[in-house]
Amino acid sequence: MNAFVKIEDLSVIFGNDKQKENAREMLKKETDLKKIKKQTGATVANKDINLEIFRYELFVIVGLSGSGKSTLIRTLNLLNKPATGKIIVGGEDITQFNKEHL
Repeated sequence: MNAFVKIEDLSVIFGNDKQKENAREMLKKETDLKKIKKQTGATVANKDINLEIFRYELFVIVGLSGSGKSTLIRTLNLLNKPATGKIIVGGEDITQFNKEHL
């Protein structure tokens, strides 16, 4: 059975373009998130999210206040642009869609 929604290595970074690029490079090196914030000024809101949701499955996201739940949901519907990773829905990576296709 294949997942209807599949999230692969999804990360969300807030900051300007230069800050985000620098933070992305530091993430590749497994740098501590506080160090990334201090050196780049960017905030890594979600890091390396991987999950699968199957058709008709009830899926709940639970966590403490400030843990990134809303950021993740806003990224799944592309209100936030992911810095890395894929969001595959029905076999298509929606992060590659233009506004009309989305």
